Amino acid sequence: MRENVAGGRDATWRGPLEPAAGGMSTFIWFGQLDGDDLPDAFRAPLALRIYGTTDDDATLERERAVLAFVTDAGYPAPVPLAGVGSGSPNPVGLPWMVLPRIDGEPLLTVLAQAPWTAPARLRELAALHARLHVVPVAGCPLPAAGQLVDRWLEERAPEIESIGDARADAVLDALRRRADVVRNEEPVVCHGDFHPLNVLSSRTGSQWRHVVIDWTDAAIGDRHFDVARTLVLFRVASIAASGTAERVGLRAAGPALVRIYRSAYERARVLEPARLRYWSAAHLLRGWAQVTRLHEGAYGTTAATTDAVPASAADMLLKRAERAAAMPA
Repeated sequence: MRENVAGGRDATWRGPLEPAAGGMSTFIWFGQLDGDDLPDAFRAPLALRIYGTTDDDATLERERAVLAFVTDAGYPAPVPLAGVGSGSPNPVGLPWMVLPRIDGEPLLTVLAQAPWTAPARLRELAALHARLHVVPVAGCPLPAAGQLVDRWLEERAPEIESIGDARADAVLDALRRRADVVRNEEPVVCHGDFHPLNVLSSRTGSQWRHVVIDWTDAAIGDRHFDVARTLVLFRVASIAASGTAERVGLRAAGPALVRIYRSAYERARVLEPARLRYWSAAHLLRGWAQVTRLHEGAYGTTAATTDAVPASAADMLLKRAERAAAMPA
């Protein structure tokens, strides 16, 4: 294998690649290269992030660029080593990125193994989130023209409206009418999907090291957009529970997780309730659209969560979106 994978140098994979958990739009594989003239970075264990369609070349380049930007700023994320577009000769036929394999487990796994440590780990996670929001945005390669709310509405509205649900369309109309609530933003780098499955954690002595992965949805804009996404995921985590006991436990724990996380974040940056409510409604509405389209088969074979997230979750998400959108600004 040669093309761009190891800086143009000849290399072969040391044994078969090992599949890892993927998401709704990507696959992840682990492996290690052999070669006589490899840079040190390519001799270490590697992760391949393979995008779901040949239309994801722009997504690949955007994610590579934002990873390079935040790691140059000292933020703990994987350093992108190489990328291969769908038009380049490659054995996959899809765009993919080469990254160092990060030691550690998803923070969600760490929390499941030692739930009594959740408050401490969540405070660390919130501090890491707040730390991202003070990275200077000058020179960031992400689109930054106009307000994030206008970009979000332009990008997400077609997906929501294409489903043809009157209740969802009414929530979208409310978001359009109330968009001024989140205008005049202080632009920051937003991860877009900041939660314990997108953080790899490892312990060294009494300290924990956390590395943030999966920057596909990164954006420049209102930090309340980013924090609301995290808080919404804590509130609705029970929809992906593996059984009744886990579902009941997550429902009970959700409000406490939200309180701990929000309080820890606000030690660094104060949050505005009206902005949080607006973006919570937006994220819940998009979540409804994702679950609905997931069960319509829109994500094809890349939808690893089809069985994990029941179709009934869509109605719960939409009800919550309606309540959030109806709250006074």
